[in-house]
Amino acid sequence: MSALILRVETLTTAPARAPSGPVSLLHGIDFELRPREQVVLLGAHGSGKTTLLRSVALLQRPAAGRVFFEAEELTRLSESRLRGLRRSFQFTGGHPARTLWATATVAQTVREPLQIHRLGNAAEQEARVAEVLQLFDLNPWLFNRRIASLSLALRQRVVLARALVLKPRLLLTDEVIDHLEPAAAVPLLECLSDLCRRSDLTWLWSTSNAALARRFSDRVLTLEGGRLYAA
Repeated sequence: MSALILRVETLTTAPARAPSGPVSLLHGIDFELRPREQVVLLGAHGSGKTTLLRSVALLQRPAAGRVFFEAEELTRLSESRLRGLRRSFQFTGGHPARTLWATATVAQTVREPLQIHRLGNAAEQEARVAEVLQLFDLNPWLFNRRIASLSLALRQRVVLARALVLKPRLLLTDEVIDHLEPAAAVPLLECLSDLCRRSDLTWLWSTSNAALARRFSDRVLTLEGGRLYAA
């Protein structure tokens, strides 16, 4: 049996209110992920998908329960210790038109996490940025384009490239295709699915699109009424 990359035990959240609106109440959530799995959280709008993913990433603290990333219990760690570990697990969420700095260029946006973590010199960072943008079929002529000039579909690809530039082992994406037209959503899911097959990446993503959830996942977990069910 392979080791687990993520284990969530009896995770519960308390009623709260975030800047974007009410935070859903979750009750005793349990699930596990194995390396290189592609697992989807399926649920209607307001079912708690965002709350669950943010709680797993410890961007909001659960009221009870434990979250393990590999052998490390994240729920016991301080914020400073979590910051170091977040290179290995990355979260993306929100509308792609509002999650990036509009006046920055594509290259600046994707390079920033490398600069924050002081990884590599300028030449090495430039090479890594070019490598990860190529994974998402973003041509070199886009590198110096401003984020504001990009379509919604291209912005979403930049969001994901920024998350993957650090080479995380776990990617958490909230409603990664729910703001896109089907013509843009399917190629993006194909790209992410292919990345998982060709690398050590494990991918947990959420959506309300049942057809695409089943097409692009190894397992579907359904979130309803604050509880999680295996499909």
